[in-house]
Amino acid sequence: MTAKKWRPFWSYDVEKTERWLSEMAEDGMQLTDVNRLTRVFSFEQGHREIVEHHIIYDKLQVDLPSSLEDSGWEIEVTEGNWIIVKNEEDDIHVFPSREGVLKRNRLHMYVISVLAVMNAIPLTSMTLAFIPFLFGFGGEIVGSPLWAITALFALQGIATIVLAIYIQRKLRSFEIEYFEIQTDTDMRIGKTFVKLRIGWMYAPDLLEKWLSEMAAEGNHLVRVTGSGTRFHFVEGEAENVSYIYDFQPKVAPAYYTIHKSAGWQLKFTSSFTFMKYTLWAKPYEAGDKMPRLTYDEAERKGQVRRIMTMNGIMASYSVALLTFVLWMNINIDYDRSLVHKVILAFLIASSISPLFLVTRVFLYYRRMRNAGVQD
Repeated sequence: MTAKKWRPFWSYDVEKTERWLSEMAEDGMQLTDVNRLTRVFSFEQGHREIVEHHIIYDKLQVDLPSSLEDSGWEIEVTEGNWIIVKNEEDDIHVFPSREGVLKRNRLHMYVISVLAVMNAIPLTSMTLAFIPFLFGFGGEIVGSPLWAITALFALQGIATIVLAIYIQRKLRSFEIEYFEIQTDTDMRIGKTFVKLRIGWMYAPDLLEKWLSEMAAEGNHLVRVTGSGTRFHFVEGEAENVSYIYDFQPKVAPAYYTIHKSAGWQLKFTSSFTFMKYTLWAKPYEAGDKMPRLTYDEAERKGQVRRIMTMNGIMASYSVALLTFVLWMNINIDYDRSLVHKVILAFLIASSISPLFLVTRVFLYYRRMRNAGVQD
């Protein structure tokens, strides 16, 4: 008996797919083929077996390394760059690498995130345009056969945004499970309190200094919550701690493992798959040199340039976009209802935040230049 199963998002949640394949094998359904385009798995009825499945993505690998074969892994299906392997052993100590799956899904996340942003901007404009009609403030909707195209665009835009969120969540869980992206929480006992810091990634030198001073006063960072705005501390003994902010457009799979093995504690990392904002901490003895992720002057200058360039671009883009929307709202001639006035006031208020961030970025760059870290 042949059976076909459609799993459209199987490659974005490989752990769930692996468990499902093992369950199918336990029911006697042997995997025979996987179609990458239709996302259909084909099975043949056979003997029941208890096996563990593992999914590999590798553009170069054709055969399994000898270390995997010696551990009982064997290829069940190969489709393009995908290799699905199984293992009948009861005690498995060696497993295939997850790096290929991570890199592939990260690339998909980048592309779909860009498409989601490109769809979010016109969808937001469409929503704002329809708000006055929802509240009954003037205007008239004229019937048109092109409304079907508008509806289809809105549906695909919403679907793209939902897919981007789904892939982001699955990728985050995957990174936490296999690449030591878990933050290190300080478990000291003492009085706890919270400090709010907004926009700290645009002035990392001030944040590093502040956190080190807090530790010297006996206030130790426990964790960072609220998407990086709420800093939780616990009171204790004074200690010398080096806090380092690291910004990377993208990080290698072994990034967190390498730094943790060097004694650094991960206090915060952004949930984005690209443009990673990461905060590291490392205690040190009095009289010792303050630890840093790198002592190379060229690398430190490169870090400052990356922070300046990427944060400056993001903040400047927000300013330009809000300025354009404001110009459109001010110069277009139409009857201004209460809803229009509220929207205009909201846009004006929203312009203050990115202007504040742009200023912080340039002040940070100037401080680094005066300190000799940046030319």
